[in-house]
Amino acid sequence: MLPLIIGCLLVPAADQAIKRLVERRLRSGIAPDLQIGAVRVVESQIWLVRGKLVQHPAVLWTIWLTCAALLTALTLAVPACGAGAGLLLGGSASHALETSIRGRICDYICLPFWPAFNLADAAITVGAIGIAVSAAQFLAAA
Repeated sequence: MLPLIIGCLLVPAADQAIKRLVERRLRSGIAPDLQIGAVRVVESQIWLVRGKLVQHPAVLWTIWLTCAALLTALTLAVPACGAGAGLLLGGSASHALETSIRGRICDYICLPFWPAFNLADAAITVGAIGIAVSAAQFLAAA
């Protein structure tokens, strides 16, 4: 359960801090030079908002809390899912927070072969894969 709690707190804090740092640096004209891509601010909306499925922050947070409850129950049943659940919930909480406050999210990692993304996106992806692997191992052992 501890990995779930840590992920829920650490991922949003780190993601939002990096976003503020990137926005500040880019405003001052200082951008890191990357060999494989670029760091720049790309503003977009999460797919629930873009697809008009969610039009009010209260609905977004209701969906997040429902998923958090389900993933917490999964973590109680399969403790190995805790780290993946923490990453997934932390990344999605960061997106929900930013969408609620700013109405958009800020992606900042731009690779030539992939859409722009941020730490929250990476946490969601790694968390979902971690949950799938842990659940598959649990079911195989049962």
